[in-house]
Amino acid sequence: MVRLEKERTSRDILRHITMGEKVMQNDRINVYDKGGNVVVQVKYKDNLGKDKGITKLKDKRYVLIYGPLNDKSRGIIISPEQALYEILKSGKIELLKSKKFAELKALYDMTKKYEKKNRNGDRI
Repeated sequence: MVRLEKERTSRDILRHITMGEKVMQNDRINVYDKGGNVVVQVKYKDNLGKDKGITKLKDKRYVLIYGPLNDKSRGIIISPEQALYEILKSGKIELLKSKKFAELKALYDMTKKYEKKNRNGDRI
């Protein structure tokens, strides 16, 4: 059983999610690079549905988050093209309206424009 608890701290309220003996603080997960090294921690999101989420780091890299919120949740650094693919695959196109994903929206628009030209038989 999952139990949400609140605890007051000097900074703000931290969420603790208790799962048996394990406790996760701040619902943050590790993000790994291609070499398997932890590069940063991000807040857990499942905005793509089915225990998947996406976010953007301050350095403009994208992170794919997967797994239910527990000690096995993880994130990986992905390319903008992969990020757009994950959004489209999930059907959550409304995420592209977010300021955070403006670069992906531009990539999506460029791709649609290219596909439209190819359907009309135009050469590029």
